[in-house]
Amino acid sequence: MSLWPIQSFIAEMPPHLGYSFKNILVSGLWYGMKKPEMKVFQNHFVEQVKTLQDSFWLELDGNQTIFKLVIGGQAADLVAKAPSINCKLHNGKFDCSIFLHAGRRLPGPGNKRVYEYCPNVPPRRNHNEILLHANLAQQSGEAIYGVKGTSPVHDILQIPEMLLLDYMHQVLEGEYTRMLAKWLSGSCPSGVTSLSNGETKKRLARNFCLPPFHMTSKENSDKLKNLENGRQVKSKLCFSMLGSHS
Repeated sequence: MSLWPIQSFIAEMPPHLGYSFKNILVSGLWYGMKKPEMKVFQNHFVEQVKTLQDSFWLELDGNQTIFKLVIGGQAADLVAKAPSINCKLHNGKFDCSIFLHAGRRLPGPGNKRVYEYCPNVPPRRNHNEILLHANLAQQSGEAIYGVKGTSPVHDILQIPEMLLLDYMHQVLEGEYTRMLAKWLSGSCPSGVTSLSNGETKKRLARNFCLPPFHMTSKENSDKLKNLENGRQVKSKLCFSMLGSHS
C-alpha cells in the first residue's frame, strides 16, 4: 500500500510544539495501491491555500482577528518532491531543482547519474523560467531542462527559493555515504571524485574526505567492512564517533 500525507506546520511555534502530533495539520492524505496522481491530490490543497492567503477571520481572546496564510516553503523527500513539482526524479538529467546542471551518467547497467562538484557554477534556476519550462513541457509532452509539466504547487511556491533541500537523503544518505566509502575502501563507487582537474581533486580529497583519526586503525576499518548491512555500518560509525569525543 502507498500512503502519502500533506502535512503543514506552524512556523511561529517553537519546534517542540510545532512538530508535536497535536499541532501538525494533516492537509491531505492519499492511501491506495499506487502512487497518487499529483495534480488531483494537490489541487484542492493548493486552492485552499490560495484562499487563506487572501485573508481569513479567527476569534482570538474574544476578538475577531484577521490573519493571512504565508507559505514558508516545501520540504519533501526526493521521491515525493519530483512528482509534486512535476520534475524529473533524482537519477534524471537536469533533475537538480536549484541549478541548471545536467549531471553525469555513470557507465554500467541502470540509470545512475551524479551531480559532482563543478568549478564553474551552473546557472541558477528562477521561478519565471520554471513556469516557462513547465508550460513548454506541458505543450510538447517532453521534459524541458528537467521540468516535465505544470503543477498546482507552482502557484504557491517560488522555485527554487521555497524548495527546502532533503537533508536526510541528500546529506546523510548521499554525501555521508560517499565519504564513508572513501574512508573504508579509498574510493567511491559512484566515481564522484574522479574529476579531470587534478588540483580540484586534491583539494576535495584534502578538505572533505579525510577520515576520523580512529578510522585509520586497520582493526576498526576491518570490523566496519565486515558489516554487510549499510545501516549497520552507519550506526556503528556514528556510535564510535560519539564515543571518541566523549
